Amino acid sequence: MMRVALAFVAFVAFAACGSPAPHPATVTVQPLPSPPVVATAEVVHAPASKVGIVHFFASWCAPCWREMPALQAISDRHAGEVDVTAIGEDDDEADMRSFVTQLKITYTVLWDSSKSKASKWKVDTMPMTFVIDKAGTTRFTHQGYRDDDKAALESEVTALLGEH
Repeated sequence: MMRVALAFVAFVAFAACGSPAPHPATVTVQPLPSPPVVATAEVVHAPASKVGIVHFFASWCAPCWREMPALQAISDRHAGEVDVTAIGEDDDEADMRSFVTQLKITYTVLWDSSKSKASKWKVDTMPMTFVIDKAGTTRFTHQGYRDDDKAALESEVTALLGEH
């Protein structure tokens, strides 16, 4: 298991409890600062006491088009308890922004322009998703995405939310 340190001082979550998704034009995508900034030595994850999902994706990845909305549903259903952070691996930030806007994603999205975050997490396929418990330990890893992964992710999140 891998311990994940909270690395960003300014971690912004866009989980709107019971409210409709914002207009696509209001989706915020935050670029990662260029290395070697110490504050970005590790990838963002959920604050202590929350379950986190760190998801690596790319706009050219067909399974990503199906998983991102599944993660949105989890983020909406568990607002305030689960923090989802997606990390875009597109070469072109505009492609990533367009992808996120089309899918109406409201959880935190970051751009890994240098691919340094994917390298640290040893991402070798798209998409790749890590489910992190309340203590910051990576408990589940999903390489690729199949339609039955949606139920598995929900089950894993629910189980981790029940842990103390």
